[in-house]
Amino acid sequence: MVSDKRVSEILAYENDHGFHETCAHFRITPESLQRYERLKNFRKTKQPKVLLLDIETAPIEGTFWRIGRKVSLTHENITKDWFIICWSARWLFSEETMGECVTSQEAIDGDDARIMRILWSLLEEADVLIGHNIAGFDLPKINTRFMINDIMQPTPAIVLDTLKAAQAHSFSSNKLDFLGVLVTRKGKLKTEYELWKKCLRGDQESLDYMLKYCKEDSLLLEEVYLFLRPYMKNHPNLALMADVKELTCGVCLSPGMIEVGDYYTGVNRYSSYRCPSCGALARGRKTLLTKDQSKLVLNTSLRIL
Repeated sequence: MVSDKRVSEILAYENDHGFHETCAHFRITPESLQRYERLKNFRKTKQPKVLLLDIETAPIEGTFWRIGRKVSLTHENITKDWFIICWSARWLFSEETMGECVTSQEAIDGDDARIMRILWSLLEEADVLIGHNIAGFDLPKINTRFMINDIMQPTPAIVLDTLKAAQAHSFSSNKLDFLGVLVTRKGKLKTEYELWKKCLRGDQESLDYMLKYCKEDSLLLEEVYLFLRPYMKNHPNLALMADVKELTCGVCLSPGMIEVGDYYTGVNRYSSYRCPSCGALARGRKTLLTKDQSKLVLNTSLRIL
């Protein structure tokens, strides 16, 4: 992660020497320079609190007589229930990746109450939560542990799931590891099931590595999110949460939206716009049709039985 001081230095150089010369001088890619521009635009506004989140959970331990497809297990087979081993989180564009892991004794006891209370305070701040399979896995797990630990639910936030966003397209795999390699040429840290078993036994070295693994996932998540977000149809309009003074991209908060033509619905016509920074598309809210023109437009979606 490049420091704020370095980003300011690069952007100041760009103001004097232009885009392409800046890339050559600092030996950075055009994509990196565009990222620094988006960061600058994001911080110029009243910033919504966008939190990227990942958790690692312990497996359920139990006893059983055999394995196979037709094995029937119930709650009576459970000897130790699952819990959250660690979590990691980072505010969008932040230099810091936060995280907490259970201690050796907490892992042995299956006690995640301490780290869940710390996580609660972060979720309470967030306007937007982002995760890979966050809707199907992370949040249900987190809320369950809040309930078990008698922690009240945090104030609701908008949830963005990068797994669902990826599934709307046709990637060969929607796993974070695959998408991370695609975007950054760097995947997740390598792990084996033995790591989880050692964590359950309270092995401190394994717990430390698990937290490192989780934090690396949060860094990867941010890059995958930035890659996917111009194409996210359900992306929240961040401009509603920010103090904007001009036409602003609701996805990345860059100003100077460019009008690129008309957008048609079944019975109306609007101006359409493209963000010059992230490339996301948007449409205006005011119709381009006059009242007389609107009267002459029929809805062609009448259902014929």
